[in-house]
Amino acid sequence: MPYFHKTLEYKKIRGEFDEALKWIVYDQKVKIADTARLNKYKKDIDLITESFYKGEMKKLLEKGMEPDMISAFFEAQQIIDIWKGLKDYPYNKSLSERLARIMKGPHKTTEEKQGSRSARDLGYELWLASRFALCDYKIEFESKSDICVLTPERLLVECKRPEGKTDDSLYRNLKKAFRQLEDSYKFHDERGIAAVSINKIVRPEEKLLYSKDINSLNATFVKFLEVFADKTLHWWSKASSDKRTLGVIFSIELPCYIKDLEQLTVGRHILLATVDTQIEQDSSYFYKIAMGLKKSIVRT
Repeated sequence: MPYFHKTLEYKKIRGEFDEALKWIVYDQKVKIADTARLNKYKKDIDLITESFYKGEMKKLLEKGMEPDMISAFFEAQQIIDIWKGLKDYPYNKSLSERLARIMKGPHKTTEEKQGSRSARDLGYELWLASRFALCDYKIEFESKSDICVLTPERLLVECKRPEGKTDDSLYRNLKKAFRQLEDSYKFHDERGIAAVSINKIVRPEEKLLYSKDINSLNATFVKFLEVFADKTLHWWSKASSDKRTLGVIFSIELPCYIKDLEQLTVGRHILLATVDTQIEQDSSYFYKIAMGLKKSIVRT
């Protein structure tokens, strides 16, 4: 589901972005050496807010500002989401180190290279951790796995952002996620989930997703997720022989423009699928996790 922003809420985004950065710098003690990327986002958000207030959003897009608008709005919203979900956590060394690495990423996703992917990889991990935190689960940041959620049983999550250039690369990412889960299990009552962002598969060039209205946008997101899950079914449904592995979270998070509202927003949607080895008694547990996550996706 997407976030909606009325005029005052657009203005509020800039304030929330500033608050999120204060939490990162002062509460989590992160030293941001290069602020050029963040300052650029702030300026672009101000421009977006002004254009929306004047009813000139379409005009701004027509001026060729789309790539800058996408980066500023999407990246700022992710940082705000992380802050909203994790802001009640006191200083944590492991969390601080992850946040510091997020701040070092390139300005745009399309500028990612092999050596600079870790910033947005960690951004995805912390964004998903923040959604679990909004379900009132405690996050353990010192875990070997990408995310460790205390439900109160330990739920381990391994996250992947495949680029999807070839089917082989998709398979390797899925297989690696399940193998990492199996290597991370320590106790018989632990459970695990693989999380896969399909952003770079469905929109590899980081272009704005246009939709005529909200219903069409939701239908597009559902189709993206279902097509991907079906395409990779033969890989993930039987990828793990460990009964502690519950399934897969397929997620999509994209900047969108809703035409009938003339609104720039961020769309989020998830699809949860169980693996063939899941034992029956875990079904209610998985369902509870899934429903909580879905609610947290639209919580602002």
